Amino acid sequence: MVLLVMVGTLAAQDPRGSIIGRVVDGSGAPVVGATIKITSTTTGVVISTPSNETGDYRALYLIPAIYNVEVEAAGFSKLSRPGVQVRTTETVTLDLELKVGQVSETVEVKAETPLLNSADVSLGQVIDQRRIE
Repeated sequence: MVLLVMVGTLAAQDPRGSIIGRVVDGSGAPVVGATIKITSTTTGVVISTPSNETGDYRALYLIPAIYNVEVEAAGFSKLSRPGVQVRTTETVTLDLELKVGQVSETVEVKAETPLLNSADVSLGQVIDQRRIE
């Protein structure tokens, strides 16, 4: 009887792990809607999860392996954390701090009048009523 209880307990354990954490900016404020991409270095499988209204994220049911973690959010520089190891039944807490990104935009406008239209071979001329008479 004791053996049956132990077998049932062993079968109920889940060998998968997880990565949880919080995404914040330089002042410690939560970054809402950041995209966290977790990539397995062995299989190449990518798991993507967003941060919620408190900056928290959860990537559950990860197979034990080494993962690369990347975080992107609008207005912030991309952050990469390679080599995060998840072991059997382990929960890794990984808090991520994003830095404000460089926002630069260049608009260049060039307005030139073509001297010769080489794309069209048609010729045309407007003749008014006075020339016809």
